[in-house]
Amino acid sequence: MKNMYTRGQLALIGNVGRKAIRLYEEEGLITASRIDAGNGYHYYDEEQVARLNCVKQYKRLGLSLTDIKEILCNGTAEGEILSEKKQELDCKIRDMQELRKRMDQGAAAPKQVSQQSIDECTFPECFCLYIEENVELEKLGMSVGKLCEQAARGQLTAAGAHFVKYEGLTEEDGVFQMTTCLPVYKSGTYENIQNTRTEQSAECVHMNFTGGFSRVGDAHMQMKQYMDQKGIAGNGTVYEVYNRDMSVDIYYTKC
Repeated sequence: MKNMYTRGQLALIGNVGRKAIRLYEEEGLITASRIDAGNGYHYYDEEQVARLNCVKQYKRLGLSLTDIKEILCNGTAEGEILSEKKQELDCKIRDMQELRKRMDQGAAAPKQVSQQSIDECTFPECFCLYIEENVELEKLGMSVGKLCEQAARGQLTAAGAHFVKYEGLTEEDGVFQMTTCLPVYKSGTYENIQNTRTEQSAECVHMNFTGGFSRVGDAHMQMKQYMDQKGIAGNGTVYEVYNRDMSVDIYYTKC
């Protein structure tokens, strides 16, 4: 007979909390081998122990539960997911190397990012999952992870790169709002999901910024200078779209 383990025993063997086991099972990453009809206890075999260890290994590599589910449940190639993560790490490494260089230079002024092309175009209409909260941009990944996991639970497919919408930038400080959004395709289940919205199209001033996430502030200064020179008034709404190639598309909505 196979060795069978309760949820608590599996958590002990895997050195994780029991809540983690419940979460992994809800996400379909591990599956009970047997459920006792009398007491409802879940039992797991050694195959699920190996599966749990696999989940933990991927988490140590920095993968989200959504990424792990893509590999273990949806057949996405491991190399494809890891390649994206390596690109993110490469960008972070470059940012950290730049920070180290600036620390070595003391209070010397940071090198300016070269002027980048600015045009005028339309921010496209899109249907999104969203989290409406004022958070530090450094915590953006947590919000995006929540949205990706919500999309996975609702069996919704991402329809583009995640973005942040800033509103009230020209108003009093208390009006300022930051909303994290994930575009998704509509499916038969989306009506039952909370926190969905249709982001309307808008005429904008636009830049595709390739100077790195940590330097995106330079892009905003260039955008403001361009709009001031052209006499273009903004309505206080700005979009930052974070692309897989590590560039950022920035849209300033015009009045």
